[in-house]
Amino acid sequence: MTGPTAAVVAAAAWVGALVGSWVGFGSLSLTWVAVGLAVVLVVGLVVALVVSGSTRGQSTPRHAAHEGAARRMRWTMVAAVITALVAGIGGASRAVSIVDGALAGRVTSDPTGAASAMAVELDVVMAGDPQPGAFGGWWALAQLRILSVPGDQPVGSRERVVLRSGAPTPPMGTPTRVSGLASPIDGDAAAWFARQGAAVEVGVVDLQVTGAPPGWLAATTWLRERLRTVASGALDEARASLLTGLVTGDVRGQPAALADAVDAAGLSHLVAVSGSNVAMVVGGVLGACLLIGLGRRVGWGASLVTVWWFVVLVRAEPSVLRAALMASLVLVAALLGRLRDTGHLLSVAVLLAVLLDPLLAGRIGFVLSVAATIGVLVVTPRVRRILPGPEGLRTVLAATVGAQVAVAPVLLIVGGHVGVSALLANVVAVPAAAVGSVLGVGAALVATFAPGAAVLIAWLAGLPLAVVVWAADTFAGPVGQQVDRAAPWVLGVGLLGWLVVVAVRTGMVGRRTAGGASGAVATVAIVSVVVLGSPASTLGEGVVLVALDVGQGDAVLVGDGAAGWMLVDGGPDPAALRQALRRHDVDALRIVVLSHPHDDHQRGLDGLFDDIDVGALVVGPLTPGTSEDPDGVVAQAEAAGVEVQLVHEGAGWRFGTTDVQVLSPPAGGIALDANESSLVLGLRVDGGASALLTGDAEVVAQMRLLAAPEVVDVDVIKVPHHGGDTNAEGFLSATTPEVAVISAGEDNPFGHPHPDVLADLVGVDVRRTDVAGDVVVPLHGGP
Repeated sequence: MTGPTAAVVAAAAWVGALVGSWVGFGSLSLTWVAVGLAVVLVVGLVVALVVSGSTRGQSTPRHAAHEGAARRMRWTMVAAVITALVAGIGGASRAVSIVDGALAGRVTSDPTGAASAMAVELDVVMAGDPQPGAFGGWWALAQLRILSVPGDQPVGSRERVVLRSGAPTPPMGTPTRVSGLASPIDGDAAAWFARQGAAVEVGVVDLQVTGAPPGWLAATTWLRERLRTVASGALDEARASLLTGLVTGDVRGQPAALADAVDAAGLSHLVAVSGSNVAMVVGGVLGACLLIGLGRRVGWGASLVTVWWFVVLVRAEPSVLRAALMASLVLVAALLGRLRDTGHLLSVAVLLAVLLDPLLAGRIGFVLSVAATIGVLVVTPRVRRILPGPEGLRTVLAATVGAQVAVAPVLLIVGGHVGVSALLANVVAVPAAAVGSVLGVGAALVATFAPGAAVLIAWLAGLPLAVVVWAADTFAGPVGQQVDRAAPWVLGVGLLGWLVVVAVRTGMVGRRTAGGASGAVATVAIVSVVVLGSPASTLGEGVVLVALDVGQGDAVLVGDGAAGWMLVDGGPDPAALRQALRRHDVDALRIVVLSHPHDDHQRGLDGLFDDIDVGALVVGPLTPGTSEDPDGVVAQAEAAGVEVQLVHEGAGWRFGTTDVQVLSPPAGGIALDANESSLVLGLRVDGGASALLTGDAEVVAQMRLLAAPEVVDVDVIKVPHHGGDTNAEGFLSATTPEVAVISAGEDNPFGHPHPDVLADLVGVDVRRTDVAGDVVVPLHGGP
């Protein structure tokens, strides 16, 4: 199989597996698949006939070559179609086995939902190590063996389930008996877990270990824990979590602030094991074998065995699996004396991967890994040729640029950060991470027999990892924002200067004319720098209300570029909030208001006071305490030196041209209920619109507000409780808004917004974050 043929067949297999899994999961109609396949076959047939007809009857060498090319193209198309069908059938079968497994079929069989929480007893083998949950607790994947449901005979099954518990589950490979409540996985997590092979989650009530994992697997678990111990003993929390993440993919204990910074700076790929680690392992083993005189062939064989041991150690992440397949093909080809080019091997690796596990085709980690490898293979050599400087530095920079260029389209689709600041962050962090990773692998190996020496190696690894931390903190903050703002101007000026140089060299313009053009370039550059010194807000001029798209939660931004910004609540996810603020070039907040201490309003504030400049934190009468405030928002604000203000009904403040009034709750709260005691804010802009921010206020709070209907008669309302059906009779109609904003997550498990609420808002301009993303409502001149 030639290189181009391998690439086409691999791409066809990928598409087939992806489409097949969509069909199996019920996300795509089989009719549309059939229509698409028919179109492809017809187009392919027409092209083949045209090419064949153009060479028929010719006997010259040139036409013979054309005929050979046409024949290869026809066979390539046939192979691609057959491979796509095979992969598609595999993907569909795999997906159907997940959604219609013995357990999944039972918990989803009752259309009324009565069977959505079923008591079960499971005999499982742990298929993954325990991971901390996003909202507390732990989760882990498990491979089901025997399913027992009260009243039924036990049945065997091979499906995967997600175990959720308050304590860490046993490590990977451990046979376990679990009693608990099984229910379908809903919400945004459903698609992600489906790609991991699970459609059901089980809330653990009782768990008993019934055996021990295999010795080889237990050894890798022991080594992972030993490395965690060594890293924790040598480094601070941030760098220790980076070290274990780079070497084994274990990011437990990573500080939230670091995780947010790494994500915002475009460095997320560094905190999990990637294909580069496989290359380093192969190089290390081969180098060791050559050093002690065992020869290349023994080194290649030892590297082949070590690669797959390393896959087990890091738990077969998609990027590692792809890299391991590719490395194995290279090593086997070397052993057989048939080494082919790396592009051809990448195609074969992708083909084998999606045929062996069709669900890989839809996993973002696998997509990013293959894209980055293509970038390194295709873009890097071209970039390296035009860069100045030493060979080693040019290679590192070119590889970084190549990988970033290739993954940029993927990140744009999934909503990641692909600005110029991310490229610069990678240029700084990737070489440092590579050094830290090599030292980390060394620390892991030495830790097996000399923990003391391993601590020293881990400490040395902490030096380059400090550079990674610095890059994340720097490019995730104001510096990164300024770089992204400046990039279009700088690139434009650079392009103009390059055109001038080209024009002079080709004789298109004289040197005198070029001198004038150069002056124009310099003028544009100076003006650009001046303009960039105080960049305009992406939200334009005047006071605006912005409901930020942060998922199933609330985060509302109010203000303007002159007065600054007030943030009311932070949503459920720190990373989503930081990305939303970056989208609108907000790098400082005069006021942060926490309406009430529930995760979908406060969790996104975790680490915020360390990330950006905040003037004050405003909270309501139910001051967050340890039982209601797991993220310690008030404690974090106080530790960062941010003023904390406790307010209640009757309080107010002036914010630029906006009057802010606290309309609810009273000083003692309402019924000691967090939702009812949400801070309700009334906003009135001088010469502009009025708005009502309601938090999650429900019936009792709304009835109190209706006692003074003039205060709730507004132009814009943030609909209470994400559009939930928890409103007092007549409350929404009494507000008489022109615009109603609903902040809810796409496909959220609560059914927000409720149909009855939407019915109450007929005739009102309803704008939803789950449909439109960020919702921007101008207040300075009316909505």
